[in-house]
Amino acid sequence: MKRRWIAATVLAGQLLAQPAYAWDEIGHEVIARIAWANLTPQARAAAAAILSHAPEDSGLRALRPAGGTLEERRRVFFVEASTWPDIVRDTTFPARVLAYHRSNWHYVNYFFEETPQGPRDRPDLRPDTVNAVERLALLDDWVVDPGRSAAQRATDLAWILHLVGDIHQPLHATARVTGTEPAPRGDLGGNRFRLDGSNLHSYWDGAIRRSFPALPGEREHARVSRIADALMERHPRGALPAAELEPAYEAWARAGFETAKAQAYDTPRGQEPSAEYRAATAATAERAAALAGYRLARLLNSVLAPGA
Repeated sequence: MKRRWIAATVLAGQLLAQPAYAWDEIGHEVIARIAWANLTPQARAAAAAILSHAPEDSGLRALRPAGGTLEERRRVFFVEASTWPDIVRDTTFPARVLAYHRSNWHYVNYFFEETPQGPRDRPDLRPDTVNAVERLALLDDWVVDPGRSAAQRATDLAWILHLVGDIHQPLHATARVTGTEPAPRGDLGGNRFRLDGSNLHSYWDGAIRRSFPALPGEREHARVSRIADALMERHPRGALPAAELEPAYEAWARAGFETAKAQAYDTPRGQEPSAEYRAATAATAERAAALAGYRLARLLNSVLAPGA
């Protein structure tokens, strides 16, 4: 009985933590698709080998497609794996939630408040000790650590695919403190900032999907590839300084924090955002997704296939 009570308490704690999604399924898949396009052949093979050992009870292995060429199966599994850390939130599978869901891994909140002079940082309020930036710094070692099991390394890789995307969504690095959304949690990355029928956080999550509606009869993976190609054309990797692609997790998250302060809250509560706000959000999100994909590829090339 005591063991069952402890498990229930842990599960409840996970579910009551910040409800932090970053990008929706399409957004995460686009980032992973851009990364795949920029991986070396050696890194692709290494990633596929690692994911093939996904534990049975995780649901990760179920994302592997049955049809297509070997290259297609590897690509689709890699892209789908980027969504797995959100899939394991599903409370209809409580044992899986308890084993694999980690709510506080998905974000790193830096705090600010509005003043008559503009946004003011709140360095007295610190991010959770366990957070997306802190986890990525561990995961990039864990995923190639021979001391970890093959099953652990598979979920490590899925978390890397997901968290690099997460920290490029500006509201995954942000919590605004107000009179109605006070410290120590603030507005939970815009989750408490209500719009017309949704909230600010979810509005940003869906930015990529809104920018690229599905074409008639278009399957999801075709849509993801189309969006990835469009973003790589609009924001080519060659136009970015090499230093901007180097793994620097806190710097990436801090850049999102600055974007959130400057742009994300520039819309009224309780209303549908304006066309101008929607266009600005789309432009910011599209560049962030392209950058996340290139950075993820650079990271995995260096970690999974150094010297290739």
